[in-house]
Formats: sequence, structure tokens, C-alpha cells
Amino acid sequence: MIALNPPEAPDAPYRLNAKFTDRDNNIVCQVVDNEIIVRNDPWDIEIVGPTLAIRRAPGDIALSLTSLPGQGFRIDRIDTV
Repeated sequence: MIALNPPEAPDAPYRLNAKFTDRDNNIVCQVVDNEIIVRNDPWDIEIVGPTLAIRRAPGDIALSLTSLPGQGFRIDRIDTV
């Protein structure tokens, strides 16, 4: 589920809220008012430049997000049902 809430103040950014689940319906990552919250039990969490990748095992990407400053973010890959 993805929701966009209005800014808290004039000229502030919109507030993104999202919940990403994997194929087993476990929460992989949440975005709460533009803050990314990642669980501490994935096999690997990697941030390279603007891209966040969450893996369950080697080569098993549950979620990949790329931040696009001033625009939002892009879901590069998600493994969900």
C-alpha cells in the first residue's frame, strides 16, 4: 500500500507512506512520512548511492528502491504476491 499525505507546512515536501511485503506477506520495508524503516532480520541490507536493496539470501532480492531527489523514489524490484 502506498499513500501520499499533504505537506506539514507550505513549501514542504509531500509525505510518502508505504508498506512493502514479501511473497510470504512479511513486512520487508516501510516508509513513514518519508523515513525508510527496514526490519533487522533480512539476510542483507545494502545501500549503494541512491539505491536500497534488501535480500533474503544471496541473489534473492526482496526489494530494491532508488531515491530520486526532488521527484520521489522508484521501485526497481519487488518480490511480492
